[in-house]
Amino acid sequence: MGRLISKVSFNDHAQWIHLAEHAGFQSCRLAQQIGLSRRQVERYIKRHFGLTPQQWLRQLRMTRAVELIRVMHSVKEVAYALGFSQVSSFCHQFKAHHGMTCSEYAAAIAQRRQAGFTDDPHVTQLWLEPAPAAGPKHDNDNAAVG
Repeated sequence: MGRLISKVSFNDHAQWIHLAEHAGFQSCRLAQQIGLSRRQVERYIKRHFGLTPQQWLRQLRMTRAVELIRVMHSVKEVAYALGFSQVSSFCHQFKAHHGMTCSEYAAAIAQRRQAGFTDDPHVTQLWLEPAPAAGPKHDNDNAAVG
C-alpha cells in the first residue's frame, strides 16, 4: 500500500475518518496507509481528538455501526462490513458503547419511524449516547452539602 502522507491534510477531520474506515479501523494499518509511524499517529489523534487511537477508532466504528444498522438487513452484515471477524465481538462492543443491543436499537428505530419521528441518523445520535462508564462510588458522594 502506498504512502498517502503528501495527500493527507492533518486538519481535515473528515479525511481522517475516511482513512480510518479505509484502514479497517486499525491503527497500525492507518499509520501505514498515511506513511507515519504508529507513535506519530497516536500523538496526532490524542492531540486532536483527545482519545487514544483505539478509543477514537472504536468510537468511529460504533458510530458507523448505527448508520449501517439503519440500512442493512442483518447484524451479521454490519459486523462483517465493519471488519469484525466475530459477530459476537461486534455485538458486545455495540452494547458496551451504546448501552443497548443491536436488536434493541433496531426496534427503537422502528418504533420511532412508526411514531413519525425523523430518520435522520444525526438526530438519532442525540438520543443514542454511549453508555456512561460505571466509576467507583466514594463514601462522600452522598454527603450533605452545607
